[in-house]
Amino acid sequence: MKLGIDAAKKAGGVVEAVVCYSGDVASKKETKYTLDYYVDFVDQLVAEGIHVLGIKDMAGLLKPEAARLYVIPLFWDFYTWSVLT
Repeated sequence: MKLGIDAAKKAGGVVEAVVCYSGDVASKKETKYTLDYYVDFVDQLVAEGIHVLGIKDMAGLLKPEAARLYVIPLFWDFYTWSVLT
C-alpha cells in the first residue's frame, strides 16, 4: 500500500484509504479482527499520509453496538491527525 500511497501523493492526488469491516469488535470471542487491530491499521494508514478514510461493511456485519466501538475511535484517530498536521 505504501507504494500506491506514495505515488498518488507524488502525483498531487487525493489519497483515499478504505478499511473493510470483518468480524465483530463488540464480541469478546473475536481474536483476529479486534478493535485494536483496526485502530493499529488506521494508525499505519494515517502515518502514510492518507487524505480520506472510508469504512466498508460489504457483508452487513457492523451492528450498532459494534459501530459505536469501531467508528468513534477511528474517527478521532484520523480527525486528530488531520487537524494537527
